Amino acid sequence: MDAYVEEDAVYFATRDRIAFAKYSPLIKNKIESGCVQASQQIIPSKQKFTASLKRYHAAEHKVYNCFMRKTAKCSADISKKDLQDLIPNIAEAKMSSSFSLFCGSTQAYLLIISMSLLIVLNLFINGILSICLSLSLGILSIYFIQKKFFLEEPSEKELKLALRALSELLKGE
Repeated sequence: MDAYVEEDAVYFATRDRIAFAKYSPLIKNKIESGCVQASQQIIPSKQKFTASLKRYHAAEHKVYNCFMRKTAKCSADISKKDLQDLIPNIAEAKMSSSFSLFCGSTQAYLLIISMSLLIVLNLFINGILSICLSLSLGILSIYFIQKKFFLEEPSEKELKLALRALSELLKGE
């Protein structure tokens, strides 16, 4: 499952469907949501990471992380109805971490940092230890980069939107 955000919008996607939830520009606090076939690709616009966008980004991560944790022990043939029952509520999503190793916004940083550290550490330490240290330090660096530049604690407004988008994705055809 992939996910991305825009100002006042959250998207979750599988290989064949893209679900969205967004606040209506015309009616305050009204959520518009739906699902389209993945062939109708929705391309997120390039946006500056404002405080609001960081909150939507963190909400997307929290909902995704909570849902993935709840589904981790499910069998591969779980029904869509059973998956719908595992959609987190706001309280569960709030308690989840906003950090994600799979975040597209920071994957390039992880690669660059880890490879740079590997090269430097290889000058002093050879073998598996340098690989482990470079990956560990790379992940720790990404944690701080995400927290500093890409995420802010979401409010219920942002969490509600992310939960709605996930719910749309898991609705019946």
